[in-house]
Amino acid sequence: MGTTALTVVQFGKETTWGTATTATAIWSAIDAAKIKPIIVNTQRKYLTGTLYPAHAVARTHSSGQASLGGDFTFEDFIYVLLSGVKGAVTPTGATTAKTWTFPFPTTASGAVEGRTLEFHDGQQEYELAGGVVESFSLVGDAANDGIVKFTSNWIGKGVTAGTKTASLAVRTYDLLPAAKMKLYVDDIAGTIGATQSVATLVSWSWDVKTGVHLKQFQDGAISPSTFGYAPPELTLKLTLEFNANGVTEMGKYIAGTGRLIKLYGEGALITGTTYRSLDVQLAGDITDVGELWGDRDGNTIIEVTLKPRYDAGAFAQYAKVEIVNAVAAVAG
Repeated sequence: MGTTALTVVQFGKETTWGTATTATAIWSAIDAAKIKPIIVNTQRKYLTGTLYPAHAVARTHSSGQASLGGDFTFEDFIYVLLSGVKGAVTPTGATTAKTWTFPFPTTASGAVEGRTLEFHDGQQEYELAGGVVESFSLVGDAANDGIVKFTSNWIGKGVTAGTKTASLAVRTYDLLPAAKMKLYVDDIAGTIGATQSVATLVSWSWDVKTGVHLKQFQDGAISPSTFGYAPPELTLKLTLEFNANGVTEMGKYIAGTGRLIKLYGEGALITGTTYRSLDVQLAGDITDVGELWGDRDGNTIIEVTLKPRYDAGAFAQYAKVEIVNAVAAVAG
């Protein structure tokens, strides 16, 4: 019998997509983990003079899905980005501090990396081969106990029973208190990160549908042949104190002025004056605001929803994520 408290998720980078590989790392700081085989058994009923509910069955599809969620860490969230936004990223930095940069694709696919995910409950082990990220989210709330959280939804070639890879140690990782995040807002085509919006950001959520999807052909197997890409869909929601900064954003919404958004937060010191950091950048437009007025502790708030748009100015992107950590090379 498995034990919830003994659940662990381990992962490894595949050389060939869909060919399971041995795990080389444990996923850190997760508190939710699910895995599910997707099997289609197509039943058929024929006109045979009987009341049988079905006369034949054919197994017509086999794939898998998984979900992981927990606290954002500077060390492990790069694996969500490597398997959902852009693969084969090499960090930069001549010291212990390394910068991992993930621009969202504009003219070519992100060549994301397939991973094998092992799920073990202390007794049973099942694994998803060919794991790529279909969607993910980041959420931060400035409450006293707020930690930046993440969720991720994976799809893959298939789920099979396996054997847990032994002797993997938990790596060092660092969390990010939501209150350490900062909001910067500027007009589109300007300089991203130039103007901090202080005493304003209450909470935020960033939801991403990566566009990565499975592709099945008539190749002699009922499992997907590969995966493909469609344009990503991104939604950023900000809850703002309705102070002068909130009023400014309401005015920009009414006027139809595009926005450059930067969400930036620092963690523990790495070396010198360089800290671990998360930097989420988005160019786009306010597409909706909540009804006036929301309330927070007796003060009014406003909820703002943004969708991305390519910025042809200095940013020259529609979205990008940068993470600074001390990871020189992928662990899995």
